[in-house]
Amino acid sequence: MYTNRPLLGLAILLALCPMLSKAQITGTVVDTENQPLAFANVLLLHAQDSSLQKGMLATEAGTYAFESIAVGTYLLQFQMGGYETAFSEPFSYEKGEKKMKTVQLGAKSVELDEVQIVAIKPLYEQQIDRLVVNVASTITNAGSTVLEVLERSPGVVVNRQSNSISIAGKDGVIVMINGKANRMPIEAAMSLLNGMSSNSVEKIELITTPPADFDAEGNAGIINIVLKQSLADGTNGSFALTAGYWWGEKAAASFNINHRKGKVNLYANYSFSRDHTKQFFINKRTISRDGLRTVLDTKSEREPVDWLNDLRVGIDVNLGPKTVMGGLVSAYNTLWDMVAYNTLTQKEAGILRSQVDIKNDEINEWNHISGNLNFQHSFSGDQKLTVNADYLYTHDNNPTAYVNAFSDGNGNLLSTEEVQAGKVTPINIWVGKIDYEQKLGEKAKWEAGLKGTQAEFLNRVNIENLIQGNWVEDSFFTQDYSLNEDIAAAYSSFEIKTSEKTSMKLGLRYEYTHSNLGSPDEPNIVDRRYGYLFPSVFLSRQLKNDQSLQFAYSRRISRPAYNDLAPFVIFLDPNTYFTGNAALQPGITDAFKLDYRVKKIIFSLNYSYEDSAIARYQPLIDAGKDVQLITSLNMDYVHSVSLHVFFPLKVSDGWNMQFSGTFGGQELHTFYNEIPTKFSYVGLKGNTTQTFSLPKEFTLEISAFYSSPFNYGIQKIRAMGAVNLGIQKKLPDDKGVFRLTWNDIFYTNNYTATTALQNQGFEVTSGYLLEPRVLKLTYSRNFGDSKIKGSRQRETGSEEERGRIN
Repeated sequence: MYTNRPLLGLAILLALCPMLSKAQITGTVVDTENQPLAFANVLLLHAQDSSLQKGMLATEAGTYAFESIAVGTYLLQFQMGGYETAFSEPFSYEKGEKKMKTVQLGAKSVELDEVQIVAIKPLYEQQIDRLVVNVASTITNAGSTVLEVLERSPGVVVNRQSNSISIAGKDGVIVMINGKANRMPIEAAMSLLNGMSSNSVEKIELITTPPADFDAEGNAGIINIVLKQSLADGTNGSFALTAGYWWGEKAAASFNINHRKGKVNLYANYSFSRDHTKQFFINKRTISRDGLRTVLDTKSEREPVDWLNDLRVGIDVNLGPKTVMGGLVSAYNTLWDMVAYNTLTQKEAGILRSQVDIKNDEINEWNHISGNLNFQHSFSGDQKLTVNADYLYTHDNNPTAYVNAFSDGNGNLLSTEEVQAGKVTPINIWVGKIDYEQKLGEKAKWEAGLKGTQAEFLNRVNIENLIQGNWVEDSFFTQDYSLNEDIAAAYSSFEIKTSEKTSMKLGLRYEYTHSNLGSPDEPNIVDRRYGYLFPSVFLSRQLKNDQSLQFAYSRRISRPAYNDLAPFVIFLDPNTYFTGNAALQPGITDAFKLDYRVKKIIFSLNYSYEDSAIARYQPLIDAGKDVQLITSLNMDYVHSVSLHVFFPLKVSDGWNMQFSGTFGGQELHTFYNEIPTKFSYVGLKGNTTQTFSLPKEFTLEISAFYSSPFNYGIQKIRAMGAVNLGIQKKLPDDKGVFRLTWNDIFYTNNYTATTALQNQGFEVTSGYLLEPRVLKLTYSRNFGDSKIKGSRQRETGSEEERGRIN
C-alpha cells in the first residue's frame, strides 16, 4: 500500500547542516575595578531600530564573540543585574574580525523602597531541574505565535502534520500554560498555541525529569509555557483564522484576551477547528494452524468530520499585597462523525473463501467541564502557601451502527445483519491540593505538600442485533462497569546552593492508590491497593566559560488511562474489535539524565528502566476462533537509552537553522500467551528547520523530520518522515501576519506496524494513511495594550487526572 519511502527526509536533514564560521565581533566587559563581569548579557542590536540581531552571555573572563555577522551598522548593549546598562556607539561592520573597546559597567545606586531592580536573563538558563528558554530576553518579531516559539526551543519537535509534540525524542509530552495542563485534544491545543502571540510569552520551561512537587504521573516530561499579563489597566489579546484543503475542507479559529483593572485580572481563551478528511486503514493477519495458512485482510475507507471547541475563562484578584485568589473554568467539546466502508476477505491456501462488506456510522462526542478555585498567601518574603480545589466532569457518548453483508468466495450474497453498539461513559473527579514553600536563608529552600483525589467512573456498553424487526440485546458484550479510585499523595523537597557554581535538589514523594473495578454481576473484578515512593535527585555544576553539567534522576508512574480500563467494544469487522483491558497494571519508570551544555549546543544522555510498561493498540489473537482484539497491554519491562543533540545556527543574516536529533535504542521483554518474548531496536529520530528571511517582510521555511524503524510494544513501526514548506508575510503597521503552509509534500508520512511472532503461529500487519499535502492559509493579529509583565505562576491541582481522561 505504501510505496513512498521517507529516506528523502533523512537526506535533507544531512544536507542542511552547514559549517560553522569564525568569530567576527569580539570584546570584553568589566566592572569599574576592571574585574571581568562573568555571564553578563551582551546584545548585538541593529543601529537603525534597535532590533535584536544576536544575544549571548560573556564568558568567565568577561569576553564575548559574535559569529556570522552580516555587513551593516550595529550597536552593543551590556546588561547585568545590579549594574547600570551600557551601550556602545553605533559602528559599521564590513568583514573580517572587529575588536571592540573594553566596556565598564558601574554598580547601580538605588533606593530599594522606590526602585525595583529587574535583571535581564540569558536566552537559555539551565536551572537545577529544568532548562528555561527566556523568551522575554529577546525582541520578539511581530506576528510570531507561541507554537512557532515552541518549535524553536531546544530539543522540542513540533509535527504539525501528525499534531504531535515531543521533547528529547519522547512523545506524549504534557503541555502546561502557567503551570496548568491543557488536557484538551492535541489538535485543539496546537490550534490554541498557533493563535496566541509570542509577545505574551515570558519563558518556556522544558522539564524532562519532573521534581517531587509535580505529580508522579507520566514519563515523557513537561513543557510549561509561562505567559505575561497586562501591567497597567487595559485590554490586549490576539486572534487567528485558518482555512485549508486537500482531501477535505479544514477550518480553525482561536481568540485570547486579557483585561486588567486595578486588582482584578480577567482572561479568556477560545479555540475552534473543523477537519473534514479521509483515512485509509488496513489490518491483515495471517494464521498458521495444522498446516493450513489462513489470511484475513480488512481494508477500511473512512470519511470523518472532526469538530473541536475549547474554552478557558479565569480571574485573579489581589486581595492584598501578599494574597491572591483566583478561579478558572475550562470546557471542551469534541465531536467525531464518521462514515466508513470496510471489506473483510478470508483466504485459505490462497483461495478466497468468504467476504464481508461493512458500512458503519460512528459518532464519538466528548463533553468536559472543570472548575478550579485557588488561594495563595505569602506570610513573609520567605514563606508561601498555595491551596487548590478542583472538580472535573467528563461525559463520552459513542454510538455506532453496522450493516454487514456476507458473501461466499464466488461473490454470492449469503446473508445480511444489522448491529448497533453504544457506549456511555461519565467521569467525576474531585481534587484537593495544598503546597507550602519556605526559604532557608539565601541559599536554601524547602517545599512540602499534600494532595487527595477521588474519581468515579462509569462505563455502560450496549450491543444489539436486529432480529425479525426487533432489536435484541447481545448479553455477551453488554455490560455496566464502575471504577472508584482514591489517590493520596505527600511530598517534600530540599534545594540548596552549595557554592557559586554548584547546586542540588533532593525530593521524595509518596502516593497511595486504591482502585476498585466491578459490575452489578461481578463486583470487585479488580481491587488494588498500592503505594510507592518516588525519589528525585538533581545536581548542577557550572563549568568554565559558558558550559554547564546537569544530572537528574526521578521515578515516575504511568497509571492506565480511564479509557484504557473501560471494557468498550468498537468493531472493525465481525472478527476484529477494539476493547479496553481491566487488568492493566500501572507502569513504574526510573529515569536518569545527564546534560552537557556548551554555548547554545546541548547534549543529553538518557537512560530509563520501565517496569510493566503500558503499550496501547496491541493485537491479541484467538487463533481457535480467528478473532483479533486490539487493546492495551502491560509489557514485562523495557530498557531505553538515547543521546539527544540540539543546536541552533545562524548561517547568514537571512538564514537560520535548527537541528535536533536523537540516537538510541530499546530492549523490551514481555510474555505473550505465557511465552517469553524479546524485542530490541536501535534507531534515529531527527528534525531540522531552515528559515530564510526574504525582502518585503516575507519569510520562507523548510522543515523535515525522519524516524527510522522502532518498536512500540510488540509491534515494529516502519520508517516514516515528512518534508514541509511554509511562507509567511508580515503586514506593515502591525496589521497581522499571513502564513501559507504545505505539509508532507512528498507523501511519506505513513504509519505501518507489523507484529511477527513466529512461535505463536501468526503475523499481523496494520497501516494508517494520514492525509498528505494539506494546504493551509492562516491570518493572525494582535490587538490592545502591549505593556506586559511576568504572570503569577499558578497551577491547578488536577493535571494528572485530566491526562488520564483523554
